[in-house]
Formats: sequence, structure tokens, C-alpha cells
Amino acid sequence: MPLQENFPQQFYVSVITEKQAVQQHRWLTERWRVLGIALAHEKQAIQRLPMRSSAQEEHYLWQGFVLQLHVDEAESYYHNLMADTPKLFVVCRPSVDSSEPQPFLVTLSYDEACAYLEADAEVHDVPIPPEIYRWAEYYVLEHYVPAEPKKRRRKDWVQEDDHEPKD
Repeated sequence: MPLQENFPQQFYVSVITEKQAVQQHRWLTERWRVLGIALAHEKQAIQRLPMRSSAQEEHYLWQGFVLQLHVDEAESYYHNLMADTPKLFVVCRPSVDSSEPQPFLVTLSYDEACAYLEADAEVHDVPIPPEIYRWAEYYVLEHYVPAEPKKRRRKDWVQEDDHEPKD
């Protein structure tokens, strides 16, 4: 019986990044990180907007991301939600002219995030907002069916030909 909740088909989200000035370091002058996710009310074009700035740090809002769930990733969502600290994953490309990461994907799929990591993309994990957690939990309950455990059968490694004496 399906759950009687109204959940959206997708969430519009924005990514919050931070640039910190690095003092007394031989090679680094700045450090970038992804701080979190903010929910948006409507789809927007992907763009970076300044949020706040000080001498030591700057915060930016990257708008325009759509978080969707897919049936073939339900097992990955399940394992993410069952972890001690479930995460959203923000996949970034390096900027051409600076060290700033440029987000291009937000996903709940641990498998998808690992695939991007293996391809040398920059992947940041951030806490899941409660609304998205409930949505993903509902989705997993509706779409994830664990595979039946299969008992392995031992193969008979000895064949009839092996018992015959060889001349």
C-alpha cells in the first residue's frame, strides 16, 4: 500500500560555498569548501551570487540545481540513508582561472558520487536538509526492494574424465 504523503518530484536547491584566506602558508593563499545546501522555491539559471564578504572569508550562493531521484539508484539512496551520517554530494569542476570549485551536480546517490571521484572530480559531502531526508526516505520505501539472498551452490570440480587412469 503506497504511503499517503504528497512529496515533490524534485527539489530545487542552491549550493553555498566559502572562500577562506589562508595566512602564513608557503603555497596557499585561499581555501575553498562547500558549506551546505539551501532549498530554492523555483528553477533558476545556474549562477554564482555573492552572499557576504569580509577580510577573512567570502560566501557564495550557486543557484539553479535540480535534485531528482531515479528508481535505478534506489539501493544507493537506501545505503546513504542508513549510514551514520547521511549526506548530499556536491560534484564540482575546477575553475579555469582560479582554485574555486564550480558545482555542477547535487546528488543523493553514493554510487554516482563515487563514480565522479574515480574520474577525478571534486566531490563534497554536506548534511541533508530534513525536508530532503524525508522525501528520500519516502522514495526508498516506495521503490527499493532488497535483492533476495541467494545461496551459493558448490561446483563439482571433479569431472568423470579425471578419474580415468592416463596412459
